[in-house]
Amino acid sequence: MTRIGLISDIHANLPALQRVLEDARQAGCERVYCLGDMIGLGPQPNEVIDLLRERRVECLIGNVDRNVLRIQEKQEGYRRKGKWAKLLSYAWTWRQLGEERRGFLAGLPSSRRTSLDGSALLMVHGDLDRIDGSLGPELSPDEGRALLARAGVQVLAASSSDGVIEAIESMDGNVVAVQWHPERDYTGTLILDALLA
Repeated sequence: MTRIGLISDIHANLPALQRVLEDARQAGCERVYCLGDMIGLGPQPNEVIDLLRERRVECLIGNVDRNVLRIQEKQEGYRRKGKWAKLLSYAWTWRQLGEERRGFLAGLPSSRRTSLDGSALLMVHGDLDRIDGSLGPELSPDEGRALLARAGVQVLAASSSDGVIEAIESMDGNVVAVQWHPERDYTGTLILDALLA
């Protein structure tokens, strides 16, 4: 059985990234995917991007990554709304990244499809329609089945706007929803073989 790790919402926190990558290695993950929001808010955007690339983590762009890349066009809106922390953080991060790393981020997809032991897996940041959306933890089994059918997959994993990785799976007509809450300690990694066992 293939074992993969899903991580998300690193927000330029290098020690947290190092910890979850070590957790994934110890858990025997063959691949690790990052569902976005690698940068923004934290102090080490360059180091985080470099480590993800060095470890060949397949990444999606998240809404914060995108907002950092668009800070020059969005800064007036942040000023008008009084979102000073975001404005300052995103502008500082944009300057730290430099052109090459900004190009890397800009080239990332917003979703990724792959196969995991014969099951089609779709990974997104947000929801099926918006990079800043959320699947929501209150999905009913019928809503989960409808989302899977719409996406044409058996497993859907998403990083929501509140830092929770949500995975929905349908096997033999049953829908299973799993949530991972990294905001508690930033040391967890969602291992998908638990869903597919």
